[in-house]
Order: sequence, then C-alpha cells, then structure tokens
Amino acid sequence: MNSNSSSWQIIPCADTASFKRVRVRDDARVQAVVRHLQADECVALLGPPLSEKSHLLHDVADALRATDRFLPLYLDLWRANSGDEAIFFTSLARLIADALAGGGPHSDPVAPAEPLAGPRDFQRFLAECTGSDGRAAVVGDRRLALLIDHLQALPHDLVHSLLLALRSAYMEREADAAHGMVAVVTGGMNLPGLF
Repeated sequence: MNSNSSSWQIIPCADTASFKRVRVRDDARVQAVVRHLQADECVALLGPPLSEKSHLLHDVADALRATDRFLPLYLDLWRANSGDEAIFFTSLARLIADALAGGGPHSDPVAPAEPLAGPRDFQRFLAECTGSDGRAAVVGDRRLALLIDHLQALPHDLVHSLLLALRSAYMEREADAAHGMVAVVTGGMNLPGLF
C-alpha cells in the first residue's frame, strides 16, 4: 500500500509500556483496509514481528465504528484455547459471543452450549450471529467485522481450518443474501502459503 507522508500521524501510545510514549498511525493504510471491507472483501495483513499490525487493527476497528455500517469485534488468538480443533472453535465462538455481549445493544448472543465439533459448526455459529441463516441477526443492521489478530499463535493446521471456515462462511450464503460478515486476519510472514 502506498502512503504519502501527510497520512502519517504521531499519536499517544495507549500501551502500558513505560519506554514507548507515542506510536505512528498511517491513516492511508487504515482507510485502504476500510475500503476493502466496505467492498465486501476480506483482508489479510501479514508482516514481521513488532510491525504494529495489532495497532493497525485497532485503528481499523475505530474507523469501522465510525461508519455505523459495521460492528467490529477484535479477537486476540492468544486468548483462544488451541488444544485441538473442537476446543479451538468452541473457544473462538465463546470469544465472539463475549465480544458481542459487550458490543452494545444487541439481542443475546448465542454462545455455544455444547462444544463445536469443527469448522462447519463454527460456520453455523457465525451464520446465527450474522442472521444469514434466516434467523434474527445479533448485530442488527450492521455487518459483523471479525478482526482476528495473531494467527501465528495457532498451529498451522488450526490456521488452515480457521481460514477455510471463514472463507466458507463468507462464500456459502444465499445468492441474493447480503454479506453479514467480513474478516481481517493478521499474522506473521511465515503464513502466506496458507492463503
């Protein structure tokens, strides 16, 4: 992505680290990601460690909130349990349900009562959250934007399963149905072969 120098800002760093007081925010990159999401495209942000991908993701979440078109949910995969596929997808669904519960005035999120068996159950869970299965949508008129950070926290087989589940949830919908979900994933430079 090209950025001109006028798009860069120095802003106070919200982190608790005492050694870092400011960080750089690139509005051009944030707006580029938002444009892709508004065009119903999913986005992958890959880069080396300490390249501020997490900050970029939080900046994108702020920009999406301002559109009133999306409900951005930041999901840190370091908080997910990655014991096996069923445990991982159940843990991720609970993280999403918790984020939806704290995201404003919605109907009650559908937290999975039983463990999800795998990617297809997770895909059905996402359909329930977005209303793309014909039931009442948890997010109302806004689309769900899953901002999934730290793919490198997962074993490669789980990254592959997650990406396939997200792709399926995005692609396998009724022909005339609007997209109820978009996703942004971030990870390390060792992941491009999985996309």
